[in-house]
Amino acid sequence: MIKKSHWHQNLLTATAISIGLVTVYSFIDSDVGNRPVSKFTFPEKIPLSSGKNIANETIEIAQSTESNDVVHSANRYYYQEENTELDVAMYYLTDTRGDINSLLLKQTQISPKALENQQIKQQGNNYYSVFSDRDRTYLSTCLHPTGESTVTQKQFSQSLNQRPLNLKLLKDWLLGKASIRDRRCLWIVISTPHNNLSFLEPEDILQEAWQQWDRWWQPRFPTL
Repeated sequence: MIKKSHWHQNLLTATAISIGLVTVYSFIDSDVGNRPVSKFTFPEKIPLSSGKNIANETIEIAQSTESNDVVHSANRYYYQEENTELDVAMYYLTDTRGDINSLLLKQTQISPKALENQQIKQQGNNYYSVFSDRDRTYLSTCLHPTGESTVTQKQFSQSLNQRPLNLKLLKDWLLGKASIRDRRCLWIVISTPHNNLSFLEPEDILQEAWQQWDRWWQPRFPTL
């Protein structure tokens, strides 16, 4: 019991010293832990069993001085299989607050009225929104470096606050390889038209595509 208590005390002491060193170093080097984000280019093709990738294109980014969200790059992928069509738009964000609705209004042509009827759904620790606009159904979410997905600013902040602080994270932060409060995400917008669908509902098609997309990107999240 005494040995266990002694080990626990040593661990707390080492952690306190490490945090103290980080604090001192941050005063010496004002750029510590705030290294520029590395340039990232989306791949030309991403496999998806829901359809064949028939084309892709770069998305024009709408920059706004009223938003803290920084969109570094964006790309759109088109898939088709028999009567099913999928449009997958992908945005690499930094310094984001994770407010998907705000991003949809700034970066897309989706109408504000369509977002009034959206449904935010949960699958495990992940959240996504589903809504319809004109002749299409959409699924949208924000994938974090930790592998979680969120929709609202509150969910995004909670995910940041729940990230465990450990010695490895502190070390990576000092080296510019990680951020203690990593405000990056891969924002995903998947859509499919209502017409010419099989017996599957549009949401079922989108959810299946999202799950595949999520699994593919988790181990390939852009590095700092």
